[in-house]
Amino acid sequence: MNVMRCNLTFKANFIIPAMVAMIVFFTACDKGIEETSGDKDTGDEAIVYVINSEGEKGFTFVEFSNQGSANIFLGLSKNADSDVSATLKYDPQVLNVYNIAHETDYQLFPQELVTLEGDVAIAKGVDKSDEVEVKFKTTDNLKSDVTYVIPVSTRINSGKAKLPITGATYLLIFRKELNAVTACSKASGIKVISCMEINYTNPLNNLCFTLKESGKPLIDIVILFSANINYDETTRKVYVNNNSNLQHLLDNREKYIKPLQDRGMKVLLGLLGNHDRSGVANLSNATARAFAHEIKSVCDTYKLDGVLF
Repeated sequence: MNVMRCNLTFKANFIIPAMVAMIVFFTACDKGIEETSGDKDTGDEAIVYVINSEGEKGFTFVEFSNQGSANIFLGLSKNADSDVSATLKYDPQVLNVYNIAHETDYQLFPQELVTLEGDVAIAKGVDKSDEVEVKFKTTDNLKSDVTYVIPVSTRINSGKAKLPITGATYLLIFRKELNAVTACSKASGIKVISCMEINYTNPLNNLCFTLKESGKPLIDIVILFSANINYDETTRKVYVNNNSNLQHLLDNREKYIKPLQDRGMKVLLGLLGNHDRSGVANLSNATARAFAHEIKSVCDTYKLDGVLF
């Protein structure tokens, strides 16, 4: 495979802490929580529940290295009859109740390591809030092989909505930091590149292959094949063009791209000619510089590690 070197360089830094832990999110009403199979609307007020970024109640799994985030939402069992205002907050009592009820010993994830913008609004006529981002980061004080929990309670401030009598649903987020064993670097110095035809293959398949003795990932670099360089007749400029399959992966990077990077893999965007007059070798100096800025913008937006022409 021939690789063309360009003047534009994309740099990636990986921080791999030597610690293993898990985080669990719980959301509940202030009176405690119970696991429920579903919440039914029993009156004029809609039932409030918590969902993850894929619309699932219950729990979701997230792995991250050094720092991470998760998006959660408030949903209603029916469209809101009026504007609804609610607050999500870090609430240790939720974990206390859960540990007693389920005879578990999950530990609190330190509140000072959590950022939660907890004010939530659901507009009249809709059944879901905008996303609430929960950010969390690591510290050397976290112990290995311990399950940590970020407990979050829900309070309704105004509007025709209520929490379930038996307790709100809960959202689980398991966090697993990576240690040196799962980093990609190999003593041989060999780099294994996987060029994925993303129209038919999930890039997470690259996580399935590990070295027998070390347990390290086989793949070092994953190329998402492929975006295109195309020419816009109207603007007379070249631009990065993604088909719908590639765009779906980029829009859902937390699911399809970040797990690869969390294991030390670099994820590159393939750039391929697409049957028109544009091409990397056809660009003037000024056009090449403008295109390089667009490529950098794409990499920054989707937190990619570079491109392969």
